[in-house]
Amino acid sequence: AKTNLVGNSLDNINGSLVFDSIVFDNKQKNKILNIDNVRLISRIIKNSSFIGVESDVVNGSFSGDFKYSTIGETVNQIVQKYLPSLSAMKTKVTAGRQPNHIDVDLRFENTNTISDALELPYRLGEVASIKGYIDERTNKIDIKGTFPTLFFNKLHVNNLNLFCENRNSKLNLTTRAQVQEKVGVLNMYLLVSAGKDSLKTQLGWQNNQKITNAGELFAETKFRNESGKIAANTSILPTQIIIADSVWNIHAGKINFNADSSINVQNFLFDSKKQFVKINGVASKKHTDSLMVSMNDLDLEFILKLLQLKPITIGGFVSGKATLFNLFEQPVFEAKLDVKKVSLNEKPIGDAKLLSIWDRKNKQMIASGIFTKDGKDTLVVANGVFVPQNDSLDFMFKAHDLPIDFLTPYLESVVQNIKGYGSGYVRMYGPSKTVGFAGDVFVNKAQASVKMLRTTYFFNDTVHLTRKSIEFKNVKVYDQERNQGTLTGILHHNGIFKEMNYNVNIEGKNILALNTKAEDNDYFFGKAYADGKVHIYGNEKVANIDVDGVSKPNTKCYINMGGASSASDNSFIRFVTKEKAPKEIVETKTPTSGINVKVNLQLEANTDAEMELLIDPKGGDVITGRGNGNLRVEFDTYSDIKLYGTYTINNGYYLFTLQNLIRKEFKVDQGSTIAWTGDPFNAQVNIRALYPLTASLRDLLDESELSSISRTSVPVNCILKLTDNLMKPTINFGIELPNSEERVKQIVRNIVNTDEMMNRQILYLLVFNRFYRPDNINTTSTTNNLGANEALSFAVATASAQVSSWLTQVIKTNSLSFGFDYQQYDLSSSDIQAQILYQPNNRWLVNGNFGYRNDINSTNTNRFISDVDIEYLLTEGGKIRLKGYSHTVDRYRLTNTGTTSQGFGFIYKEDFATVDDLFKYYWHLLVGKPKNEQKNDSTEIKK
Repeated sequence: AKTNLVGNSLDNINGSLVFDSIVFDNKQKNKILNIDNVRLISRIIKNSSFIGVESDVVNGSFSGDFKYSTIGETVNQIVQKYLPSLSAMKTKVTAGRQPNHIDVDLRFENTNTISDALELPYRLGEVASIKGYIDERTNKIDIKGTFPTLFFNKLHVNNLNLFCENRNSKLNLTTRAQVQEKVGVLNMYLLVSAGKDSLKTQLGWQNNQKITNAGELFAETKFRNESGKIAANTSILPTQIIIADSVWNIHAGKINFNADSSINVQNFLFDSKKQFVKINGVASKKHTDSLMVSMNDLDLEFILKLLQLKPITIGGFVSGKATLFNLFEQPVFEAKLDVKKVSLNEKPIGDAKLLSIWDRKNKQMIASGIFTKDGKDTLVVANGVFVPQNDSLDFMFKAHDLPIDFLTPYLESVVQNIKGYGSGYVRMYGPSKTVGFAGDVFVNKAQASVKMLRTTYFFNDTVHLTRKSIEFKNVKVYDQERNQGTLTGILHHNGIFKEMNYNVNIEGKNILALNTKAEDNDYFFGKAYADGKVHIYGNEKVANIDVDGVSKPNTKCYINMGGASSASDNSFIRFVTKEKAPKEIVETKTPTSGINVKVNLQLEANTDAEMELLIDPKGGDVITGRGNGNLRVEFDTYSDIKLYGTYTINNGYYLFTLQNLIRKEFKVDQGSTIAWTGDPFNAQVNIRALYPLTASLRDLLDESELSSISRTSVPVNCILKLTDNLMKPTINFGIELPNSEERVKQIVRNIVNTDEMMNRQILYLLVFNRFYRPDNINTTSTTNNLGANEALSFAVATASAQVSSWLTQVIKTNSLSFGFDYQQYDLSSSDIQAQILYQPNNRWLVNGNFGYRNDINSTNTNRFISDVDIEYLLTEGGKIRLKGYSHTVDRYRLTNTGTTSQGFGFIYKEDFATVDDLFKYYWHLLVGKPKNEQKNDSTEIKK
């Protein structure tokens, strides 16, 4: 510090005092306050005084005609003039003192560092100021304070203005401010007028929200001095206030503050309709004095919300009386209360009778309570003591079928929709602010739901409570279909079910692990049964749900790729007009709560599970199948879904739709794959599917070629190959003639030898069940125009598709599908056929084709068509199968004598990427693997 002061008293001191640096070290909070430069200036001349301060925080001055030594007398004179009972009557007055005139001009800024280091409850957000003057000569006071932003603890105040002035023999204080609340602004004002030992106060407030809080309070206080001690009588004037849209009346009453420090309350009445609180009595240091509080139908939930009691919401309507003792030391009370419609966290409990008695000898409060349902069944009996001196609670609760759904708010970050009935003994003990619970409770008919999975689990078992935990030990749980699992877990909290931290495991056999619909997650949803685990862990901010399981029967999951409304504008089929590439689909999510729930679903899919890939939900394009693969699905409350894994289809079909008129089921070949690497809309596919039908070669071959072919109507397979990105796939079509001679196949390949011709042929075959006749082909057909026969065939196919779709929706399964069509080859021959595909489970597969051929010119009497194939998978993956069949023998050859052929046998199948892999595999089976390869395998396993 540097000083340059001259003078021998405060009234004649001149000069300056400079502090170069001030350091304050708050070691407890590990905060240091540095103030670089503070300068104090004093200039005193005969009729002029000036005190100035310059710093980073406070700048300004006190100036005028005054003396330091008499400022206290000036303040006392002001108080004595308006509130003489409060003034220091014995203060000596300096003889011959001249009246003071003081001008005030102060500015405050950068107070945050001081508030933090000194742990002050307030801080300024902007520059604040106090300006004005006090003039004893004219008896004038005019001071204005402006505080644009003020923070006091958690209270945020804007535009706080204070005006202090005297007029009409009264000293007036006017204050206006805006209090910033979470949902809006509360405008407040305070008017205080002092004069003749009387203080009149008016406090008003008004919010700007839908739910109104507004009102005014009026009070008048008269002070008096009794032998040097101050006493006061306060009269409360009648008024009305609005609290949360409810109108409350404040009636006239009195509160006397006596000289002996006791407080006498007379007829304080606060009511709204049937609700009222009435207070009478004396509060003092004497144990015999008490306040009597009477109440009727007082809404507990309403009052506790105003008090912002966060750990629990208690509801009910209280009536009765309470006597409060020892309010100036450790308050205690005796009460006899009836509470109707008690609720905890807005969940109904019942009615209650509460009783408390003060044990003067042991200085403790003995309390008891009984909760009943419908006035009959006893739910809870409570007994215990409260020792105010130690702030010690010790209560025992005996519960019988107490509804536990009130626990939902404490556990909603883990599970939701909690229900059940608890019975047992629970002890509540410890200090009132950190009370704890302990005991064992048997919970009957308990249930809890995992919202993100849409699953609900049930149990009837004991839950263990400790002071800061809830424990589940090998609890037998069931899903909504009574599949059983085991739950083990622990939930830690801070004693009042806050700061929750939990770790729960559910392990089950064939347990329901997923039960979502499209509205829950429009990309991945379905029903999954699994052998495995559900692991739930986290805290109040983040909840993690990990599901790790192997699929079991009745599992069916859907993956919705979105896409266009029909096949005509989907990326699979392109017509003449070229279209722009479909826009990339982006899934967005909006946060709906403060809890981020993260789901990690690891599913080892096998042929027990059915997967359905919705390529075009509006048009109907669907790939359905059973197969094998490890799929991992990740999503949370705020982020997009991610999908990983490769799914290999063992058997399935691709439902192809065209303009909502044609629906064709392509059978997907075993070994077709769909793979994801995170982005769900970037699936890589390698799918081969075929659609079988019968078509006449007469539309495709000329007369010379037809004359050498004994069979003109032949089985045809329409081949569809999808590769690369599923949303923009590489598409290849093909045509197979499975039962035709190689010579006929070659003739067809020579004709259908371009992509354009192949696409045209495929379209004709799917829509009209016939080949498209090229312009250079001459046949005996009467016309190539689409006439009545083709229209009839088209109508039959369309009706078949719609009936098949309707049947699938009615029976709610894809295990059965069928189709029928009609074909008129020429004037003398026609076919009507029905195709049936039935797969009751993942082992059996029945595929049939039945029909009748009407050929006037044919001498073949075998006109009935009956082709049936039955397969049974001996192994889960389908490598070894048992197959039987019955096929109609070439029913169009005139020379055949047999009508049908049958067969029965085993099928063994392995898939290899290359021929080299094939030879290596079987060679290793015969001679074994080399030692170095065995070591490599073992090393990989260890990793």
